[in-house]
Amino acid sequence: MRMLWMTLAIIMAGGASARSSQDEIGKQTRQWLELQRSQAQASQREERPLPEASARIKRRVLDSFSHPIPERYIKRDFRE
Repeated sequence: MRMLWMTLAIIMAGGASARSSQDEIGKQTRQWLELQRSQAQASQREERPLPEASARIKRRVLDSFSHPIPERYIKRDFRE
């Protein structure tokens, strides 16, 4: 019986450690998201695509209007 209690104590301690680790990961994730949201570390340099890339992007957007919007994007039977 004593061995059972010792085993349970070890398992519970491991679970607490895992929860603590998950809590720390969650805390770090929230901090990273807040840093992104606040833009506290944002670069002052504005980045733009090269003119050739910009032209291709505009062409792709305009071409997308030449196709009708499908009623469904995923077919129920997953076949083409």
